[in-house]
Amino acid sequence: MRERFMSLKILFAVAMTLTLAAGAWASPYSDAVIADNPTAYYRLDETLGSGTAVNSHGAGESGSVNGGVSFGFPGAGSGTGTSAKWDGVDSYIQVLDTNNALDLQTGTAFTMEYWMKPTGHRSNDGNWHVLSRSDAGGSHSDAFIVNSGSGASGCPGHCAENVRFHTDGWGGGNHRVDSAANTVILDQWTHVVGTYNGSNEMTLYLDGVQAAFEDNINIGPGADAIGDLFIGTLGTCCAGGADYAGYLDEVAVYNGAALSAAQVAAHYAAVPEPSTLVLLVFGPAMLWVLRRSR
Repeated sequence: MRERFMSLKILFAVAMTLTLAAGAWASPYSDAVIADNPTAYYRLDETLGSGTAVNSHGAGESGSVNGGVSFGFPGAGSGTGTSAKWDGVDSYIQVLDTNNALDLQTGTAFTMEYWMKPTGHRSNDGNWHVLSRSDAGGSHSDAFIVNSGSGASGCPGHCAENVRFHTDGWGGGNHRVDSAANTVILDQWTHVVGTYNGSNEMTLYLDGVQAAFEDNINIGPGADAIGDLFIGTLGTCCAGGADYAGYLDEVAVYNGAALSAAQVAAHYAAVPEPSTLVLLVFGPAMLWVLRRSR
């Protein structure tokens, strides 16, 4: 009995050590992102009350926090640090982009990437702008990704939405790709990546898998030099009307590169599923106890 008790104590100590190690395992996801050289990478690991969202890689500038954006919440998964929460009312992060590092232009490929966990819906099932590159008034959009409530039809209680990736919202023509309805679930993390090849192709990936593709794009980004990057809204014009509500984590923009399907899949795979993490943490310890009890 005493030996079994000691084994359980050792199991607990080993499990706690492995759990702490897993929590500190911050390199796989960020390493995968940085290896693909983003122009800007906002990990959103700031502490509560911070007024700045720091860019951790590339030439992109840091952003200023406006309204109801708060930090210090659980991240998208192991290795992603903490996340930030948007309350959906006049809440956004604005990157002034005075050095034009984030100018998205027709003829130049780019990628937008982030993790999101929406917590609600707009009352009219309209679009929430999650990540956009536009002028402050929102009238000269280079590109943006929205979390659309209109994808929730047929889902009881509006429990799911879809994602729409645009090159230029006001350009007419063929300028966007949409995922199928009900592909984003409330209160659940989703990895979102939108790529543009610089001419005719746009691809949208959700959780590492291609969700939409179009090879007949005829309207590229607006390439407006006065534009800024906005996280959580379309522009200062639209605060309160198009603001995202929920959590965001690991926001990255790659100006000049369209990530490949293999790169996107590798980024997603770098965040272990919860079941995999449990196995990694407790598996070795359980195996040791079983062997000791024979």
